[in-house]
Amino acid sequence: MLAEERKIKIIELLSHQNTISVNEIGKVLNATSVTIRKDLSELESEGKLQRIHGGAIAIEKVGEIFKDKDLEIRAPKEKKAIARYAYGFIENNDTILLDSSTTARELTKLIQTGGKKNLTIFTNSIYNAMILSENESCNLVMIGGTINPSLRFATGHFSEDFISRVRVDKCFLGTNGIDREFGFSVTNIEDASLKRKMVESSRQLYILADSSKFNKVYLMTFAKFNESLTALITDSKISNQIIQQYNPICNLLLAPIAN
Repeated sequence: MLAEERKIKIIELLSHQNTISVNEIGKVLNATSVTIRKDLSELESEGKLQRIHGGAIAIEKVGEIFKDKDLEIRAPKEKKAIARYAYGFIENNDTILLDSSTTARELTKLIQTGGKKNLTIFTNSIYNAMILSENESCNLVMIGGTINPSLRFATGHFSEDFISRVRVDKCFLGTNGIDREFGFSVTNIEDASLKRKMVESSRQLYILADSSKFNKVYLMTFAKFNESLTALITDSKISNQIIQQYNPICNLLLAPIAN
């Protein structure tokens, strides 16, 4: 099969499943991993896909709705590293807001096993609530509302009204995109609106985002850099160019990735 034919087939495969591994492509196209990686590099340079460790993901549209299973497999080591770093800012007796992002979910797992005492945790994520439901050292409050069936979180007027009535010490939010001018954005309007309320209800705001999120814009913004952002925590794979762009406008913290 010619290189151009392989590339067309790779884009076709991604249109059906959004994320694909080098091994999967190799089996379908009967090509070596070296050949497939070369094809992926060329397709990425053409702006037709985004490479990730071991494979590739489709280029998203600004309003594309992600599925939880797709988000979970993206940058897992980076998300765990960011969560470990963020956990260091949590203190006994804190009142905390956690959103439904997969990075916040990794932080929730650390809270469950970490031994911090007398925490009060508000979350709109069914996954987070399930993780913490048997933790006797924290007071868990599940924020109700209209449930998003694919991402398992609550949004809507009820959720926003509830959050507007509380004040918390610290808020940990994920994001789909980060841009110097547009700020922090997501693909879901209801999610953006709820995150906005979380920002307004928090004394300290931490954004958790792996390094692939930078210089990307999605459908709706929920926070800007000129707001009370305590820290933007990302992973140590971030490029020096991105560091130079964002260091002057925020407290950019780099989480080391475990081997």
